[in-house]
Amino acid sequence: MQEAQMRIVRLAARLLVGFVWLALLPTQAAAQSAIAGLLTDNTGAVLPGVTVEASSPVLIEKVRTVVSDGQGRYTIIDLRPGTYKVTFSLTGFGTNVRDGLVLPADFTATLNVQLSVGALEESVTVSGQSPMVDVQSSARTQVITRDLLDALPTPRNTQSFGYLAQGVRLSKPDVGGAQMMEQVNMRVHGASQLHTTMQYDGMLISPAFNDGAIQNYINQAAFAETSFTTSSQGAEVSSGGIRLNMIPRDGGNAFHGSLYLGVTDGSWQSNNLTPELKARGLSLPTGITNIHDVNPSFGGPILQDKLWFFASMRFMSVDEKVANAYMPDGSPAIVDQYVRIPLARLTYQATPKNKLSVFLDRPFKYKGREFTFGIEPSRASRRRNPGEANYHNAGVKLTSTISNRFLYELGFTQIVERLHTGYQPAEFPTTQGWPRPSNVRTCLSTPCPWDPALQSQTGQWYRDVSHYDIITQQRTVATTGYGGTLPDRNHVTTALSYVTGSHNFKGGFQWSFGQDRNDALSHGDLNTQQYRNGVPESVIVTINPYGTEEYVKADIGVYGQDSWRFRRLTVNAGLRYEYFNSMIKEQWREAGRFVPGATFPEIKGLPIWHDVSPRFGLAYDVFGDAKTALKFGANKYVRPMAGSFAKNYNPIRGLATDLRDWSDRDLIPGTATRSGIPRPTDNDDIVQDNEIGPSNNRNFGLKSARTPIDGIRREYNVEYTASVQRQLMDRLSVTAAWYRRQYYGLIGQDNLLKDTQLDYTPFQVTNPIGNGETITIYNLNRNKQGQVDILDYNSDTNTHISNDIEISFNSRLPNGSNLFGGWSTARNVAVTCQQDNPNGSASNDLFSDISFQRGGRFCDERLLDIPFRHDFKVAGTLPLPYGLEFSGTIVSFAGNESQTVWNVPASVFPSGQRTEVTNVRLTPPGTKYLERWNQTDIAFKKSFQVGSYQFTAQADIYNALNSAVVTTQNNAFGSRLDFPNTILQGRLLRLVAQIKW
Repeated sequence: MQEAQMRIVRLAARLLVGFVWLALLPTQAAAQSAIAGLLTDNTGAVLPGVTVEASSPVLIEKVRTVVSDGQGRYTIIDLRPGTYKVTFSLTGFGTNVRDGLVLPADFTATLNVQLSVGALEESVTVSGQSPMVDVQSSARTQVITRDLLDALPTPRNTQSFGYLAQGVRLSKPDVGGAQMMEQVNMRVHGASQLHTTMQYDGMLISPAFNDGAIQNYINQAAFAETSFTTSSQGAEVSSGGIRLNMIPRDGGNAFHGSLYLGVTDGSWQSNNLTPELKARGLSLPTGITNIHDVNPSFGGPILQDKLWFFASMRFMSVDEKVANAYMPDGSPAIVDQYVRIPLARLTYQATPKNKLSVFLDRPFKYKGREFTFGIEPSRASRRRNPGEANYHNAGVKLTSTISNRFLYELGFTQIVERLHTGYQPAEFPTTQGWPRPSNVRTCLSTPCPWDPALQSQTGQWYRDVSHYDIITQQRTVATTGYGGTLPDRNHVTTALSYVTGSHNFKGGFQWSFGQDRNDALSHGDLNTQQYRNGVPESVIVTINPYGTEEYVKADIGVYGQDSWRFRRLTVNAGLRYEYFNSMIKEQWREAGRFVPGATFPEIKGLPIWHDVSPRFGLAYDVFGDAKTALKFGANKYVRPMAGSFAKNYNPIRGLATDLRDWSDRDLIPGTATRSGIPRPTDNDDIVQDNEIGPSNNRNFGLKSARTPIDGIRREYNVEYTASVQRQLMDRLSVTAAWYRRQYYGLIGQDNLLKDTQLDYTPFQVTNPIGNGETITIYNLNRNKQGQVDILDYNSDTNTHISNDIEISFNSRLPNGSNLFGGWSTARNVAVTCQQDNPNGSASNDLFSDISFQRGGRFCDERLLDIPFRHDFKVAGTLPLPYGLEFSGTIVSFAGNESQTVWNVPASVFPSGQRTEVTNVRLTPPGTKYLERWNQTDIAFKKSFQVGSYQFTAQADIYNALNSAVVTTQNNAFGSRLDFPNTILQGRLLRLVAQIKW
């Protein structure tokens, strides 16, 4: 087996060497968009040998030329989005010219042409007709152009554009850019943001942070268009969620520039706090006090037709009010934050057949107070300084032509997201908090016996630990600690394409590698002291201080993607082989309050995976006029991965926290029972060693209590799609589509030291929500407390299934207006019955990445009446007389699912003997949802020309109807159940000035 694996690795290495060798040949550009079609004469006979030229100012080489093949078909690939003039010429036939062809990103425009007998000098020109249906690809791609980005009222961050794309949902609303400093995640067709692929000019820029789920900041002025592919991804992509490809601006042979200035003041925001929300306990709604967005850019030639440049700088700042958050003086608390993003790009045509481009995007981020609802802002918020962070995206790309039929590309990108967050320096000495005392005692087995010296455990390092109430969901005193996240991804990509009119093949090699480091420390070596309505309940102890380092040695993809045209049918077939190998480097840990010092040797091959993912799609041109297409796709995708798998088994990190009982009273050593002996430190609200109950993990701090089963496989999902797309008239197309996705091989956990049937004692209680239902709760037997030996395995029954239906339209009207939108509906169900905790446990939902209570009594959602949920979107622009223009977006999203979870108090358990923290879901899935999120954004703008300068003044109104829908609420059963945490921000005005020249 090992020898077979080595043969595969050697084969991958040889392929890489071969592709790099090809880079040394005289070579030209990599595919983005294409123009293709069939050439015939007046009798319908095919015409081989026709010279086809596509010219546009967006091409640094000015024109791209191909010749039709023996079947009369031609394909011109690697065309940048823009407006093209296409010329067809053949001796003995008149020249045919198609002018004004608008080519969007990631689109194949079909242009079938009939040539008439005549002299070459006889020319027929047809202008202004641009295809709207891609009849050669089964993928679903939607494009947001630069003009549309500038015209529509949007927050101008990459993720928020996704809410314009059909079928895409956002993790939270973004009213007028109030969330553009945060991660507004996208999901589509049963795939969460983890499965999103971010690309810059077709090159990967998805970071390693959280396996790619946490995206970097992007300077939006740098892009001409942004395309969203939401289904039937080709073999050149590993993941099956959204593929977001940002097409950069190159500069050009003339100097052009722009300046965007957007300003919002807090006094321009309406109050949408209703009496009903006040009655539910909300006194201060979410809002802003300031938003500024300044974005200059400039580009042009350094050498005509040879070297172009583009540069931009973006200054963004958002000061945000958090609901019900006040400073000690009673003033609203503000999340003060800014991001600065300089960007530079060079495009160089070394020869007519060789082009090189390089870019650097380097954000700087600051957060004075980082907090959300429920976090006390003055002391419990976090601090983030630009000097303790390094974000950047950088890359280089070579595109070349070997011949008229062979194209080659080679690229490298580096994506870095290194950051540290910590304590408030205004309240504590530094972001690392109070200095660690020199006399910290190591207590390996709590509770340790009372010692008068414990009274020294009352200093600020012990006292200023984060406090959290599990009922009110309020965090006070301090944040949970100082921590660093330092993931890097280095990505090499190379591909060779063979192109004729009827047959296209692309083969490629991709290799990602890089570190994934973390470090942490906290006051008291404690993460959090937990309370129940103000009464001490438990404490989360940690192995701080520590540093870990996982390393991805090889995330390799070798693929082939084939496309054959058989009359009206195009078959797209691909195969992708993936090899993944990560490791844990040698590490050390200082002695802490609860763990001894230790050194851990490196662990290699954690894991070593080999996967093969087939991709298949059909596209059928129903009438042969490139206006109606039937499409089908069946594709397998693996779970995106960086350092998270190895993190699970890191002996330092494995179980870095342990939840233990704590009642702020002296305990009998080795038990969670109060001794009854008064101590000077009782009820002082400080956690001393003699007050902490026994560990719930006897391996805590000693070794990893979690291992993977031999032969554990990578999780994957399979997507099926079927759609019909029709161009009803020259400027209007409609699409109807169905999507299904199912996950396989989900990794489950089995504690080998516990038996679900024998080691838990069931007892029954009445559901506290008052519906008269009797529910069963399981209490772990005392002799099994702290016994942890978890084996990870691939479940053969757990799965997630999604079904989606979409109907959408897209129109480009003659007067320059645009209108697009549609309706989508989805039903998502999960099966999570195969797990070792009969009460269920919290896990992330694969569709939303929100933590939900899984397993337990509602583990098979296929048996429940889970409804289809409906979304609506429409957006567009409308030119008006006198240089005026109106634009707007209307979205209506189904409210997120809610739940009621009961953290069962010890008093409910028989004799009050609770052996582990138990959470039970009280409401069935599919029965409790938040209200619909309806949002209307509109904009009015006036443009006028002064010489070569175009000036635009614009007023954007976000949430124009001043909706106050609740977007998150308290799900913990108790006195604050269903308490609104956040609502949609009130109506917001943004004034915008733009200059373009």
